[in-house]
Amino acid sequence: MSMSHSDVTKTSFQVSADVGITLHARKWEPKLSEGERKFLIVTHGACEHGGRYNDLLERAARQGWTAIAIDLRGHGQSTGDYVHVQQFAEYSQDLLAVMNHVEAPPESTVLLGCSMGGLVSIRTLQNYWRDHNCCPCKGLVLLSPLLGIRHPIEMWKKIVARGLSATFPRTRFRSTIDLTLLSHDPEVVESKRSDPRIRGAVTARWFWEMRRAINDAFSDVDCIQVPTLLFQSGADYVVDPLASKVWGSLVNNSEATGASQKVQFRMLENWYHEILNEPQGAVVADAILKFGSSLLETRDSKLTLSELPAAHQVAS
Repeated sequence: MSMSHSDVTKTSFQVSADVGITLHARKWEPKLSEGERKFLIVTHGACEHGGRYNDLLERAARQGWTAIAIDLRGHGQSTGDYVHVQQFAEYSQDLLAVMNHVEAPPESTVLLGCSMGGLVSIRTLQNYWRDHNCCPCKGLVLLSPLLGIRHPIEMWKKIVARGLSATFPRTRFRSTIDLTLLSHDPEVVESKRSDPRIRGAVTARWFWEMRRAINDAFSDVDCIQVPTLLFQSGADYVVDPLASKVWGSLVNNSEATGASQKVQFRMLENWYHEILNEPQGAVVADAILKFGSSLLETRDSKLTLSELPAAHQVAS
């Protein structure tokens, strides 16, 4: 049963990660919880921050979730050089630090990763499985995950970035992504353009660590051992839709993946990259919460196409 806005609370907190790194996160939760809490942990995309997912957090809290969105290091209100890492695994450290801080039990937790946050979530699960032979969550949701790059990058930039990643790793390259191709909603585009916490450049080291993480995500498909729901925007000008489809197929065909740990893949034709910010994004948000609730309640977590009619229509 859904609650009203007055029945949920919004707070923020900070978590110490590596030396000199303080992470910021925001939390929405019901004022009165019945039974065991269920956790939705949201990880944002590159150059943005968790504050852009408040609508989802509130929606989840009104349906009984403790919903948390992190600012990864170098993003939003967290400390660190913006959009820069020495190793991509540092982002996984951030995610696990927040999960440990809120004491989110694996059997009651669903991870949601958007764009780069999807890659972070994938690598977190893969590394965790290799290190502990278990999973830090019960389920995974991916929205247009960064598993391949569609946005054109000049060859000279790739060559220069590769050399600079070792010699001058903090050298920055400005993003050339057209904001109008992220969402069909003009208000969303304008809000991104005017958001002072949106970053507009990445470092050479970040770029090559990201590329290495993508390769590892494909190499370690056998380490995805939880049910996964993957929504991919069809008209995505940032990430490669085909890469998501191929990755899901590789997971499903892995001998190490059990029958209940299959990727449910949904292509949203004509949708732009930021699925939750599309005009019909609320349909996907509700589907995500239904998937998570069914999964945590040990019921069948599959979603049929008939349950998502609007999600397969044109977003504009």
